[in-house]
Amino acid sequence: MVPAALSEAIATDRASGKIPVAVVGTCGTTNTGSVDPLDALSDICEAENLWFHVDGAYGGSVVLSDRAEVARGIKRADSIVWDGHKWLYQIYGCALVLVKDVRTLLAAYSAGREYLQDVAGLGQDPEWWDMGPELIRPARGPLLWLTLQVAGTKAMREMVTVSRFGLRSALNSSCASRLSWRWSLRRASRL
Repeated sequence: MVPAALSEAIATDRASGKIPVAVVGTCGTTNTGSVDPLDALSDICEAENLWFHVDGAYGGSVVLSDRAEVARGIKRADSIVWDGHKWLYQIYGCALVLVKDVRTLLAAYSAGREYLQDVAGLGQDPEWWDMGPELIRPARGPLLWLTLQVAGTKAMREMVTVSRFGLRSALNSSCASRLSWRWSLRRASRL
């Protein structure tokens, strides 16, 4: 995304009576690994009072790698989607939506359910069913937590770095010409 073009589109929309509410930046698209200038998009969203969401489903794990600088600005997002089943060696469907303020999820999804009256408000923490559209969901989060506890963040960083950047290094090295396969790196991505 080109920041100047985004600013122009916001101004054009407002001039025509439309009300922009959000901007979705990408941190590693699935097909090309492209990363938007997240810091610049954050600046625009803050100035324009717009929600800034980052789609990091594929590339969000780069923040754990030795190439974390690629995702500079991701911490400023209001929300991030991140799939643990892509680079973090988790089962399919292990995905996260991270928000700066949990009250956002509570305002969007919390609804009174008379059949939950006996358990509502028992703890200090918000209830899981009030933070998403599903009342009951598979417990995939503990698997990611357990992986991080057992392997540790250092090992995860190494695995993400090697799994994503190791093949490219091999293809870019002088030994690539000796490989029997006819591989070529058509275009380098940022991830």
